[in-house]
Amino acid sequence: MTDLKKETKTIAKHSSIYMLANVLNKVVGFIMIPVYTRFLTPADYGTTELLALTTDLIGMIISIGIAAAMYRFYFEYATEKERNEVISTAVISFGTIALVCLFFISFFSGFLSDKILKSSEYSYYFLITFASLWFNTILQMGYSYLRIRQQSVKYLLYSLGRLLIMLFLNIYFVAIIHWGVLGVILSTLISSILFTIILMIPTLYETKLHFSFLKCKEMLRYGAPLIPTNLAAFVVHASDRFFINNYFGLTDTGLYSLGYKFGNLPNNFVAAPFMQIWEVRFFKLFKEKNAGKLFGQIFTYLCFLMFLSGLAISVLIKDALMVMSDRAYWDAWKIVSIIILSYIIFSFQYYFNMGIYFEKKTKYLAYINGSNAILNIILNIILIRRYNVWGAAYSTLICFSYKAFITYYLSNKLYKIVIEFKRIAQMFLVVLIIYFISHNLEWSSLYLSIFIKSILICTFPIILYFMNFLTVEEKEMVGNFFTKIRSMQLDFVRRLVR
Repeated sequence: MTDLKKETKTIAKHSSIYMLANVLNKVVGFIMIPVYTRFLTPADYGTTELLALTTDLIGMIISIGIAAAMYRFYFEYATEKERNEVISTAVISFGTIALVCLFFISFFSGFLSDKILKSSEYSYYFLITFASLWFNTILQMGYSYLRIRQQSVKYLLYSLGRLLIMLFLNIYFVAIIHWGVLGVILSTLISSILFTIILMIPTLYETKLHFSFLKCKEMLRYGAPLIPTNLAAFVVHASDRFFINNYFGLTDTGLYSLGYKFGNLPNNFVAAPFMQIWEVRFFKLFKEKNAGKLFGQIFTYLCFLMFLSGLAISVLIKDALMVMSDRAYWDAWKIVSIIILSYIIFSFQYYFNMGIYFEKKTKYLAYINGSNAILNIILNIILIRRYNVWGAAYSTLICFSYKAFITYYLSNKLYKIVIEFKRIAQMFLVVLIIYFISHNLEWSSLYLSIFIKSILICTFPIILYFMNFLTVEEKEMVGNFFTKIRSMQLDFVRRLVR
């Protein structure tokens, strides 16, 4: 029987490191916001977003669900040799497929530039991003291997190195030599090439170069149904930017993209790093007797972190944009809270779909995402044309809610997870109250406003505590945590006195 305290500690240890690594991977874009908003116009910012989304779309097709396939089949085998063969087969087969696909897609770079950026003269933008995509595809397989091996510290160190390189290149290309959009995409290409070499050479040296046609066939069969699934997911996540660009232009696309970037923060920095360790832990623990109840408790903890981070961003976003960006970008704050709520709901399906992965029913994901994509396109056509960015935000909220509900319904039939609905509802109610209080307070000083709102955010866990939210076991865990903190503080003071 798996111990909640032990499992929570294991997940917390690795997911906190992955969270930091994810922060580092994403932090360049946020550190560069003050630079981008001074050296790039909102239209330029919209251009970089559309380039990134286009390559993301192509990446979903050529990667063929490789990360999920690696996770699933690595633990199918007991010997180190067989497991290493899974990794090397994945790198060889999926790397080759990606290279061939991108070679042929590159002939359409002029067409893509004309249709997306309204000018064929920017075709070289797409060629550069295609090259970055191939190296990044290989690099992500190396990162997946580190996650499988639970080498979270190495993952963090590689992420830190890449951050420093990308930060330097972004500042140099954009702020110093003023290369604009070209500077942004070149920095991605150079860092992708460099770290693919640095990470993959030791990875392949460790696993050796072996190819198994049988394993390749199994992974392709497993990953292939994820292609339409990922394409449909892309429609829901990204098509709104293309609709906004088509109806209202690159400037509105840039403003919405900035707001969307902030709205996606809880997903990127909480849910995604959590899932990087949780996918591995799930396949190790699903046969345990108390697994369904344990998974439900851990889901409650994920919700707490998502609600807390979402509340903090929603409350502070307007003031933060006024501090860090040019006035031309300030209106981006208006849609952030809707996007945050959308992504909190979206993050639930990461957890709910474990039953589908466990039973290898990935075709269900294709059905869910396919129907969701159709719903999203219909809503985008109706709402964005009429309500611009507000229509895009509410379309996202409706579609993510639909997806989470359907995923839970289907997956729970395959593998039962005991969701603690009452405690989750308590957290959501407290978040709503704090959010509405904060947005009905006006302060003459910007920094006073940030200070008061930060205090309001900190009341979230305190209110929950006095609502008798914690179980006996959780109170003991929290008490032990603070006891350990006090002990560390006393040890530190004693060393200073000596």
